[in-house]
Amino acid sequence: MAYELIQFSSATQQPRFGKIAIWVAGVPFVAGWMLSGMGVGIFWAIVGLAASGIVLSLKRNKEVYGAAKTDLAKRGHNIDFQLGNALIASKEKVIAFVNLSNKSYDLYDAHDILEWEHQWIDKTTASTNVWGNNVHSNTRRANNVLVIKTNNPAKPLYKIPLISHSAGEQWVARLGAIING
Repeated sequence: MAYELIQFSSATQQPRFGKIAIWVAGVPFVAGWMLSGMGVGIFWAIVGLAASGIVLSLKRNKEVYGAAKTDLAKRGHNIDFQLGNALIASKEKVIAFVNLSNKSYDLYDAHDILEWEHQWIDKTTASTNVWGNNVHSNTRRANNVLVIKTNNPAKPLYKIPLISHSAGEQWVARLGAIING
């Protein structure tokens, strides 16, 4: 199987942001204004709008991933793992990289994955005393990312951010077991 770009649709109805904004911005504004004045009311209205925007965005992303999983299930792929925007069906040995903005995913068979590696940057922080002597230094592995190389000339690399270095090591081993197993 060669790689495929597949469009899918989600049947969920998005709530109107205007009605939500009245509650998440209007109520905190009125409460803050009544308790402490206009400035505090405006501050809490902005906080309410920001929080509601984040919550709505996370909810929309979850619905899009759910729709992608449903579409993959209709095609006979049972998703076992999700890593960032990658949905992985280990038994069928396929990986789908979901694009949230246009509701599509790139579907790859294990034969289409050329290699994968864990990349990171070693960051060293040092503490010095008053005389400029190095008292303590600490090296940590930061900016962990899993890079998956494919045979797709239009999109040869997929970079997936990771939480920690140990998560990167675990996912490299897991992908090796899925693809080579």
